[in-house]
Amino acid sequence: FRASQCGRYAAKMAIASLLLGDRVDDETWSMLATIHEDYASRFAGVAPKSGIYTNTQMEENAWTSTGLASVECLLKDHPSAQVWREAAHRWMFLSVTTPQDTKDLGPTPGTGTIRQDVGETFTALPDYWTENHGMVHPTYTASCMEFLSTIGVIYAMHGRPVPEQALFNRQRVYDRLKIVADRNGYLHPVQGMDWPYLFADPGTQLHSAASLILRDPDAARIERWALETLERR
Repeated sequence: FRASQCGRYAAKMAIASLLLGDRVDDETWSMLATIHEDYASRFAGVAPKSGIYTNTQMEENAWTSTGLASVECLLKDHPSAQVWREAAHRWMFLSVTTPQDTKDLGPTPGTGTIRQDVGETFTALPDYWTENHGMVHPTYTASCMEFLSTIGVIYAMHGRPVPEQALFNRQRVYDRLKIVADRNGYLHPVQGMDWPYLFADPGTQLHSAASLILRDPDAARIERWALETLERR
């Protein structure tokens, strides 16, 4: 659990290095490559986990997919690149799955069906909300959108499109989230919050992912509210 979280930070290290460009020396690039290869060796062969009630597995599958997405792009010439690519896409796909998906015979990218690829791995309730800390939790439900934002940055910086697997069920999730977004961009649980979020980013990442990647017109408006809130604070 704790080790898998490192993938999102490895990805951010790679993003920062790409932005810095020639200022990053060969030794640092070598270090980054070693970190990414180590992460892939630990998690590319691991099956994404299932978890719906009380403690969703959505965020954990999503952050692992983010680390593996960075591996796929940064180490594209590695002998294991194809294996890591398939692993990254599998973790993306299995970040947002519901019980009804196991009855869906629709096609997935490749040769399989949704039913075949989902199997019995579920991370969201049938209504596309998630439960964490014993409650239906917008922040944890939004985790797939926040990591989609980072995934979008990773692939864009390498000149690649976002894989279709990273989009699976995301619009259905965002359709629920935007219902509880206020005019400051914050998401609110209808039954109360277990800790205050008003000190944090109101949600610019998740709304921008929905706006720029899903092309959701409501998201663009809510993102503006969130940005204005962040700038005022």
